Amino acid sequence: MKIVTNFSQFPEFKKVDEDFLKKVILKHFPKIKRSIYIYINPQLKLAYGQQTVLCLKDFERYYRWWTPDCLEEVKKTKGYFHKISLSYEHLWNAFHNLSESKKITKLWGLRNHYEFKESKYPHAYLFHVLGHELQHAQQVEQPKRGAVPAELSIQYKSHNWKQYHYLQEAGCASEVEFDAELGGLKKGPRMLRSYGE
Repeated sequence: MKIVTNFSQFPEFKKVDEDFLKKVILKHFPKIKRSIYIYINPQLKLAYGQQTVLCLKDFERYYRWWTPDCLEEVKKTKGYFHKISLSYEHLWNAFHNLSESKKITKLWGLRNHYEFKESKYPHAYLFHVLGHELQHAQQVEQPKRGAVPAELSIQYKSHNWKQYHYLQEAGCASEVEFDAELGGLKKGPRMLRSYGE
């Protein structure tokens, strides 16, 4: 799996070490086999992030960010890759307007699940959103042998994690969203710790 980002186009996020970010993702999401394109999207306003699976032949406009070895890697998965969009506005708030960002993310319980100094809040935010969206990517990876192809791979089923029932009340009522949010809460702090090492 290869990971490509467009972080370098946004100097306002220079605090993010792209190479180390990629290593952290590879370490904590080994089940994801398709390549990933992480895209800061200025048009994404209502959501913090969004994950989708795209086919390279249908989205040639992404080619300009991909190296030849990355394109070869995508071809190994029949041309499919994960695109994870991050909201520019929400990411900018996390890095440059903490008070506004904290008001919005208070319901996420970052302080309950992440241990970080105040200066690391932007990275805690980033890894939480990435953890959530990467969990969605993991859900749609190739199913196990013998599984129905339309089945999603759900790692965290709500009936096994009753102590997180409040997530269902906070808008994660479907198993898919519950799994993604719990993935963010479980794997995001690990990614933050790995990033800080």
